[in-house]
Amino acid sequence: MSPHPFIQTAEAQAYLESPISETFFESGVGLVRGWVCDAERVEISIDGGERRLAAYGTKRGDTQSICGDTDNGFGLTFNWNQIGDGVHNIKAYADGVQFADTHFTVTTLGENFIHGLKGQFKLKDFPAAGSSPSVRWSEPHQNFVFVNQTAVPAVAKPPVAPGTFLESPSQGSSESGIGLIRGWVCDAERVEISIDGGALRPTAYGTKRGDTQSLCGDDNNGFGLTFNWNSISDGVHNLKAYADGVLFANVNFAVATLGQDFITGVGGSFALPDFPSKKQHTIIRWSEPHQNFLIKTTTATGEKIATVSAVTDRRNDFAVMGLGSGLLESIGVYVAKGASGETTAVNGTAWTDTTTGQAADVSLAANGLPAVYTDSNGVKAQFSNYDTAANTVTVSFTDADGNSLGAPVDNTPVETGLLKPLQDLVSRVRGATQPARQGEDDGTSMRMLAPVETAQVNNAISRFSLKALLANMAFSGAVATGEALCAVKTAAERLSLSRIVAPQACQSPLLRSFAGLAQARIPQADNSDDNLPPAIAQRLNFGEDISEAPCQDNSDRIACLQSATQAAISEQSQPPIPVASPETDNSNTLATPSHVSASDGSFADFIRVSWNTVEGASSYEIYRSGITNDINTLVGTTTSGFYDDTSVKLDLVYFYSVKACNDSGCSPLSNSDSGYAEKEELERFTAKATAGPGGHISPASRMVDAGETTSFTITHEYGYELMSVKGCNGNKIVGPLDFLNRKLTYTTGAITQNCTVNATFRRAFVLVSTSAGPGGSISPDSQPVNVGDTARFTVTHDNGYMIESVTGCGGTLAEDNVYTTGVIHEDCTITANFTQANYLISTSAGPGGSISPGSQTVNAGDTARFTVTHDNGYMIESVTGCGGTLRGNVYTTGAIHEDCTITASFTQANYLISTSAGPGGSISPGSQTVNAGDTASFTVTHDNGYMIESVTGCGGTLAEDNVYTTGAIHEDCTITAYFTHATFLVSTSTNLGGTISPTSQTVDAGDTASFTVTHDYGYIIGSVTGCGGTLAENNVYTTGVIDEDCTITVHFHSTITAP
Repeated sequence: MSPHPFIQTAEAQAYLESPISETFFESGVGLVRGWVCDAERVEISIDGGERRLAAYGTKRGDTQSICGDTDNGFGLTFNWNQIGDGVHNIKAYADGVQFADTHFTVTTLGENFIHGLKGQFKLKDFPAAGSSPSVRWSEPHQNFVFVNQTAVPAVAKPPVAPGTFLESPSQGSSESGIGLIRGWVCDAERVEISIDGGALRPTAYGTKRGDTQSLCGDDNNGFGLTFNWNSISDGVHNLKAYADGVLFANVNFAVATLGQDFITGVGGSFALPDFPSKKQHTIIRWSEPHQNFLIKTTTATGEKIATVSAVTDRRNDFAVMGLGSGLLESIGVYVAKGASGETTAVNGTAWTDTTTGQAADVSLAANGLPAVYTDSNGVKAQFSNYDTAANTVTVSFTDADGNSLGAPVDNTPVETGLLKPLQDLVSRVRGATQPARQGEDDGTSMRMLAPVETAQVNNAISRFSLKALLANMAFSGAVATGEALCAVKTAAERLSLSRIVAPQACQSPLLRSFAGLAQARIPQADNSDDNLPPAIAQRLNFGEDISEAPCQDNSDRIACLQSATQAAISEQSQPPIPVASPETDNSNTLATPSHVSASDGSFADFIRVSWNTVEGASSYEIYRSGITNDINTLVGTTTSGFYDDTSVKLDLVYFYSVKACNDSGCSPLSNSDSGYAEKEELERFTAKATAGPGGHISPASRMVDAGETTSFTITHEYGYELMSVKGCNGNKIVGPLDFLNRKLTYTTGAITQNCTVNATFRRAFVLVSTSAGPGGSISPDSQPVNVGDTARFTVTHDNGYMIESVTGCGGTLAEDNVYTTGVIHEDCTITANFTQANYLISTSAGPGGSISPGSQTVNAGDTARFTVTHDNGYMIESVTGCGGTLRGNVYTTGAIHEDCTITASFTQANYLISTSAGPGGSISPGSQTVNAGDTASFTVTHDNGYMIESVTGCGGTLAEDNVYTTGAIHEDCTITAYFTHATFLVSTSTNLGGTISPTSQTVDAGDTASFTVTHDYGYIIGSVTGCGGTLAENNVYTTGVIDEDCTITVHFHSTITAP
């Protein structure tokens, strides 16, 4: 299970609010958000990829009580469509220290960004009966937002500010739930937001935006401010954005709320018919952290073949299973689980038909290939002699008693390429369970922290622990199972064997569907990526954990899979999802301007952009970019069909797009066209820029007119410092420079020829010193450490001393007395204090007993033993203190590192006997309180059609009258009764002259059974009696309902007359 996103370490108090495993699905353009009390930077890594810098430092008043200030919010806008459907992972870091690790699923409509899609629906009785809000597809959000029928007026004179852009909200947009005010600014010290004329709110500024590189010359230009739109009223609102106090955006937009700032405790899903297109449907589900609906599943990417879920019940050896979409069959992968329920080895797969009960188990060899097939009819098949070149295997059959069922079948076809992905996953699981190398962070050292009052998931338990590896294992396991079962089917047909499950399983719809998806997967069999390809993930649903699926005997894999399958069916057999009512989408329907044209050198000092005017438009917005399809910035507005852009550099090519606007908003951007303004040809030179390891210089080159100067931006990576910049006649800069000064502008001299600017960097380092008091030492005495790294020191105490404390440099002391610093940013000192090593253990005993000895003096690190004795008529209630444990009446302390006291409490001796009855019966009474040493009796009663399978607990015995009597009671205990379906034996008896088949059957109580009666030549059937049955014309004798063992008797009469 992933660690809870709340942590407290020496470096940070932090909380990831979304995504989290409690609401484990994401869709569209989403927001990674949360808060960190104190950090220089917050970074996000998705699926193990590069760490992305989040916008950090926004105002969060709800963190004041725990952080001591409020500028702790962080947010990162992310288009989940980019990573595709399936199971994904997110990790969050504060100053390089991980504070969150969680798994979630993404559902898409099959495209990274859908243009022109419309849809509006009414959600009946949400969030409560009588309330029916509307949701509308929002293209900027790539998701749904709540809407009201509100006209949004246009802004009279929107500002024009090249090098800036407010992306959300936009003019005329609709907003709801938790959103991110976002955009980019090329060059500023601060970006601030004002809503409805209110106070300026600082935003987090400086996140990476690669799409601004061509316009800004660098990419750390993004800004963002997390905002709960529910906190302001429904209706039209205004937002202004400022860069260094200068207005660069002014938009009106609409907000729709559900009447509360933050809705908790509600849930719900709705089916959207004919969305995103005819004959397709999409299901949306309420997400509390988002305060909005997200896409949960859709048929736009194909019908789903199965729901994959993690099995977290440690009483069940299956790690993951897939339930077919028709709930008729399932497939699972069983494993070895560690002490915490983690997968330590992959042992096999199993398949079952939920209607017939037929099932098959395929155990795996150490190399991950199928080794032994066992089915519910008792037939076994051994796999051997795999030939990967010829794609064949040898299959040998035995019955339930181990008797051979024919000669081994050599050269049985098997597609080994379909087995290899599961082999690779088996190998990866085995490698992942090897002990981490000394000094590596396993990510488990995080300590929990109680959340602030407004956090909504403080006591939540993870409902979703399905990792990408497990999802991939379910897919690869299903494919390998299908291929193994088909090989068994082929081999069985060659031997004319019957009564095996493999032929049915091989042709099952679920396994055939998985095999069909796998065909494109074979060339990628050696891919080390845990994620399923999106094309495969789109055909699967990913469900909540199966946490209750016990099976009595984990060696019976089929029974364990059937237990998990029934739990999954129960989870999915919920009331039908209500269907939302389609509504007319009254959002702006202006056409996109067409025939956009930008002049190519027709004018000396400007570029003219023209287009066809649009009916209903009252104005037009003109956008410009430096590269086609790159980020667009608003450069002007007009009411006519053309615009002259005078803010251009001559001879540079620009790309222009246009929006048509009116009071209801603006159309989508038009297609772009390029243009340039011509000037007199001058001699030009190229100034190139190069950077060594540890930093960057941008742009990579500039074209410069003869005699002109130009500038470059130098940025060093974290943990590095700038050593020097020189070239192109500029003023040489020699370092090292302050490693925290991340940005520097280098200006060349007059350029008279092609030249190169070169920047060099080196790792920044600081000094970690030590100081040890009397009684011990620290080694080494000091270390130079690269900025951003950690360091390790060994703390050693002298004989007769112990370590009292080790502090400094944000570190922690491990049990092996190795002190590991936090991430180092500056010179610091580690201080170790030591103390003489012996401690006093005192005792305190309440009425009813005693502890001996009364006290002990113990050397540091040692343990001590005390005997706890209760008086007659009393019992030990509790013994606490000194980190100890009680076994019998001997209390052994933990390792002693300080004076401490052991406290014993006693209570009069009576105990509670509890009961637990499984399906099919009951125990009465439900519980009894019994004096110490007494016994108690309970009546065990089975339901009709059931019988008592076992009754255990409290040292008791079950009498023939179904009364269970305990042994002498000396502690609280539980009696557990299990019941099983009652079965009866139907036997047969015949005289000479024919047969009845089968000769016997075991039948569930209340069922019937059928037998075939066959007479020999010269005989006829005289009579068939017994078990309340009847004989049909086809000589099939069908019993009545069976409620006890019984016998069918057949008499045959000879038709041959004696001579």
